[in-house]
Amino acid sequence: MKVVGFACKFCKIGLNRLGLPVTAQPPPVPEPALDFAVPQGVARSVQYSDQTRTSLQQLLEWHQQHHSQFQGELQSQLEELERLNSQLKRGLVQIVGFGLVSRGKSAVLNALCGEKVFPTGALHGVTQWPRSYRWLGSPDLEVELIDTPGLEEVDGQLRAEMAKAITQEADLILFIMAGEPTPVDIAILLEIYKLEKPVIVVVNKIDLFPDLTPIAIYQQLDRPLIKQRLQPEDIVLTAAAPAPVQVRLEWPNGRTSYRWETPPPEIESLQQKLQQMIAQDGELLLATRVLVQAQAIEQAIAIQISQISAEPAQALIWNFLRLKSVAVAISPFGAADLWVGLIIDLLLVRALSKLYGLPITRHQASKLWQTLLSSTIALLLSLFGSGIINGDGSGLTGFVGGAIAQAALAGYGAYTVGRSAQAFLVNGATWGPLGPSTLLQAILDNLPPHSLLYRLRQQLHQHLYPPD
Repeated sequence: MKVVGFACKFCKIGLNRLGLPVTAQPPPVPEPALDFAVPQGVARSVQYSDQTRTSLQQLLEWHQQHHSQFQGELQSQLEELERLNSQLKRGLVQIVGFGLVSRGKSAVLNALCGEKVFPTGALHGVTQWPRSYRWLGSPDLEVELIDTPGLEEVDGQLRAEMAKAITQEADLILFIMAGEPTPVDIAILLEIYKLEKPVIVVVNKIDLFPDLTPIAIYQQLDRPLIKQRLQPEDIVLTAAAPAPVQVRLEWPNGRTSYRWETPPPEIESLQQKLQQMIAQDGELLLATRVLVQAQAIEQAIAIQISQISAEPAQALIWNFLRLKSVAVAISPFGAADLWVGLIIDLLLVRALSKLYGLPITRHQASKLWQTLLSSTIALLLSLFGSGIINGDGSGLTGFVGGAIAQAALAGYGAYTVGRSAQAFLVNGATWGPLGPSTLLQAILDNLPPHSLLYRLRQQLHQHLYPPD
């Protein structure tokens, strides 16, 4: 048991000196990186945005330094990171209008803009392609409104897929209905909530349904997922293009006439809602969306690098397997086998990290630690079983046979450590001190309750800890 204690102690020392983790849980964000003493609200949101910009810049610099030989294979992913970095520098918040055809999506966006930017008309499905318009601007943020093609169009499957793809890039979704929700509206809203985006439900054409209230709409949206994610205050009533009304005119001479007039849009409640949301959460929405996308891109890069490097990685593992087998077999002292085997395992992890150009982080450290410890304990048990440690080996023949068995077991241990290290490096690629996953974890742990993202915490956590 003293040998086991020494092995465990040496394991921890070796992990620390080689830069490997020894804790089971992802660490809290280092204090110098994120100062949680900043008051909640705009100041904290701005800080997260600054940290996200730093994170993306470090990712791009890391890939330039460590993956220059893979620039061709990683071009599309690196371009995506550059695009996200550009959006962060611009402070670009994207709001997408989404819904079924003829619900007045374009009219709502036009009313927000104060001018006819997006085409509207009586034709079923006027919007053929996504269009965008820079709505609001400030020194730190600019807000872009995006109009998408509606669903349920004839031959509109391609447009529907395009609208969904655009929506996945959004920071905020305006789901626009007309009057009371239909079963199709509810089905589409459920699909939108699966996109894990903040949603505001806009009930348009309220001039035709004067008795509707947000509470009444909320009660009709009676689905568990919707009730989990939606509150009555997230439902806004508008009349973006009110129907003309007949106005009676009385002239000084007593004559009476009538004419049709179009009332001004009723859009103030939605304008105020969006302006308040952007002021409070604009930076936070942008940072969260970029981190989720950057995390997915980095994960894809890590997987692709591991696939590109599959052959040299396999050769590296086999080289260390042979080295460990020979070292254990020729070691004259049983206890030394543990030390030698553990050092070789640690060097294998370091060599794989260098080969892949992926950082050694603390994420999922417990799994790698368990593999290293299991390999060491298995070798220890083989030493006891062969009698090398306690001196019960049956002569030279028994010693040689035990050494061969230990060499085989040591080689298998090196192989399992190598395979575990590959998964460890790929899964931990986004968990550096300023990695996308680390920052996203910090945001989720400190979301203010009033934020639209607050009710998305559980879904966003799945990006950090997907099921095995």
